[in-house]
Amino acid sequence: MFYKSINPKDRPIDPKSTLQQIVLKNFCINPTYKEIHTHSCGNGLHPNTSEFVFGAYVNNKLLGTGSGDNKKQAQQNAAKNALSSINLKLSKDGQLN
Repeated sequence: MFYKSINPKDRPIDPKSTLQQIVLKNFCINPTYKEIHTHSCGNGLHPNTSEFVFGAYVNNKLLGTGSGDNKKQAQQNAAKNALSSINLKLSKDGQLN
């Protein structure tokens, strides 16, 4: 499948924005993020510690999951794993490998 690349000058710095730009250019839709799991645990030092797990989806297809201490971090990690799973690595000249 051919994927349109992102101009290096317009390349965002975070995985979630990168995934959004690539998906918009190729499919004219935004990726979506759904919470898969939240695990709350507490101890004496950190009584309200939670781990969030999110999935990154395109056309309702799960492309990657990610976890983090907050929702934003979990979504960024899901986007990063989605980019890896579909092998959309940008080369220095902005072309997709």
